Amino acid sequence: MVPGSASTEAVRKFGESVSVPFRPYISANASNGITVSGLPLALTKLIQSEMFCGLRHKKIPIYGPYHAIHLYSEFYIDRIVDDLATISTEQRVLVFSETWTKEVQ
Repeated sequence: MVPGSASTEAVRKFGESVSVPFRPYISANASNGITVSGLPLALTKLIQSEMFCGLRHKKIPIYGPYHAIHLYSEFYIDRIVDDLATISTEQRVLVFSETWTKEVQ
């Protein structure tokens, strides 16, 4: 989380200086600042950059691609759905007691 209006411009300028895979991006806007997402290395380089010098920031422990829309293309969705189609939906539960065991479907 980076407070202030200068933070948006700093992220934009930094993004122009690096290649796309290492380009952090603004994933959320709030009245008191922005949330910047990206690869951990890209975020570290952003924080250490001249553009970010003097800007306050706070790291938050989110380590998943929750805002990375480019990771959720139709190709990946189709692959996930295709893989799910091969999984059996039938569930079996073994019930144990002192006197008997029974498989329940």
